[in-house]
Amino acid sequence: PGDVLNRLVILSIFLAVWAVYPRLGVKTIRLGRLNRSRLKVGLFSLALGFAAVTAFFVYKYLAGHGVFDWQRIVRFGLGKTLAWYALGAVTVAFIEEIFFRGIALQVFYQDKRTARWAIALSALLFAAVHFIDFQAIAQMTMEGNAGYFRFFTGVWLKPALWYKFGLLAVLGAVLAYLCQRTGSLYAAIGFHAGLVLAVRIAGKAFVAAPGYAADILAYSGSDLIITGAALAGAVALARFLPRDLRHAVRLEK
Repeated sequence: PGDVLNRLVILSIFLAVWAVYPRLGVKTIRLGRLNRSRLKVGLFSLALGFAAVTAFFVYKYLAGHGVFDWQRIVRFGLGKTLAWYALGAVTVAFIEEIFFRGIALQVFYQDKRTARWAIALSALLFAAVHFIDFQAIAQMTMEGNAGYFRFFTGVWLKPALWYKFGLLAVLGAVLAYLCQRTGSLYAAIGFHAGLVLAVRIAGKAFVAAPGYAADILAYSGSDLIITGAALAGAVALARFLPRDLRHAVRLEK
């Protein structure tokens, strides 16, 4: 039920944007035709995103928080599974980046006229949309009054939820920064796709030990440090990304 509700909400958002977008008068960060330089930006960014998530799960493995069971992927057909995951990752990244960085980031910039505010607001919007736990909402609805009472009397106060929101906001800011720095939406698409691809592979192959979680968004003090370090490393390496400013709108400082 949670997955179905998630798809319906996202579909509703995109239909609403599709309806009002022509009235916004926004100059988006245009994709342009895929050429060698843009492909290079996208692949380099994909590698950065993939490496950031991989570093997190390697740390989990070395710290004894779980083990990798690659048979969980191989038994379904390695090539077929990886191809399916890659297709899903690129599709999700393309659609979400068109909306969050291609449209929303530009709307906020047009309103605030400053890159910092535009990045911050678009990051909060990104976090808010991804923060929603549709499975919990579906379960709460099926439980009726007891579910509503449990939610409004403490579930939303759990530190794990706000940890997830904060991490998503940071990730949204990183994606907006990549887009702003390179002047290309392909940087954000690539990084986003790399994150999703690594999370899907690790989520299938990594088996968490009792008392630990295999979710990069799960709350844990030790995980927070390594997650922050991995994202910081990716941002530092992003300085080597080539810029594509000829055919894209770039936010000014």
